[in-house]
Amino acid sequence: MKKLFMFLAVAGLATFGASCSSDDNKSEDPKLTLKADKTEIKVDESVTFTVESNGKAEKAAELYKDGTKITNPYKFTEEGEFSIVAKKKGAVDSNTVKIKVTKNDTPIEKRTLVLSVTNNEVNVGDNVNFTVKDDKGATVAGFQIKKEDGTVVANPWKADAAGTFKFTATKADYNDSNVVSVVVNEVEIPEVGENQIVLGGVSYDLDYSQMTIDAVEQADGSFIPKTYPLNGGGVALMFGVTIFDKDKATVGSNTMVTRFEFFIVQPTEEGAAAKTPFNTPVAEWNIYDMYSIVNQSVIYAEPAEDTQFSIGFNPETEVFVLESAGIYTVEDETAFDIKYNKLTDALYYKPVSAGNGVNIMSAKAKKSTRQVNKISTVKAQF
Repeated sequence: MKKLFMFLAVAGLATFGASCSSDDNKSEDPKLTLKADKTEIKVDESVTFTVESNGKAEKAAELYKDGTKITNPYKFTEEGEFSIVAKKKGAVDSNTVKIKVTKNDTPIEKRTLVLSVTNNEVNVGDNVNFTVKDDKGATVAGFQIKKEDGTVVANPWKADAAGTFKFTATKADYNDSNVVSVVVNEVEIPEVGENQIVLGGVSYDLDYSQMTIDAVEQADGSFIPKTYPLNGGGVALMFGVTIFDKDKATVGSNTMVTRFEFFIVQPTEEGAAAKTPFNTPVAEWNIYDMYSIVNQSVIYAEPAEDTQFSIGFNPETEVFVLESAGIYTVEDETAFDIKYNKLTDALYYKPVSAGNGVNIMSAKAKKSTRQVNKISTVKAQF
């Protein structure tokens, strides 16, 4: 009996020792320590948290706000008091940090837009460019320009009617800009007179003209007219008439006032004489290109349906009288009108490439983007 009692006592001590040993091991798990750079903030402010374990930074720990995982730093977007705890597998949860978030009573200061324009007075057809900055002078992007009736307009805005127009600039989170007024004047296009061209509301006197024919230079220095193939068969010769304003133009440079080019389809019968402007009615002139060059700027024009060309030929002087009258529309939608009735001063070859070039697609008018070549001083012979 005494031996049995001794056995039970020893067994009890062993069990107690094992239990104590287990509790000691559990207490060895590291405990996390949580700190916050601030605990009282306003709505939409952020807090940065620091987690340590045994005095060292613990970057693997995760943060929970009232049981929901959050990022670090964390932006609080609503009022209230929130409990933040750091957790990590194999570590004891951290202390709880309370964050108190109160409503932000300080209103956000809005910047005010400042609107300006390149020109407060323009003509119909002109463009107006808008620039927007804030009241601190910083350039602002992503704004809208609105007319007085609230209509949003493009930037630049094209003035398509006469009148006074008011504009403001708007953008979210900004105060609307000042009001800018733009006066749009009607363009008074002068009536075209004899030997004049009206382009963009400006009249130019037409003093003289020259005619050219595209030609290819030969080895001996002579020229022969260049033939252009037609898709449907046959060939055409290309001619051009350049009309000058003596105050604006220099022969041989790209400063003439206006020029039109046309081709004449040649007869296919063997031995038939070549067709030229001297022996071909204007009705058979196929207008290929028409443009004006002012201050080195090329302005193309398309003839209206009622535009007409007419020509008179004086066989004694072997020169012709050219007259062109009608309305043209150029690319910027400005009216273009011309009348010319004078003797043509000269006829020249215009040297071009000896290659076939681009086929003339048909016997109908076709605009191209070819530039004017320097005019040769070699007189053409027909």
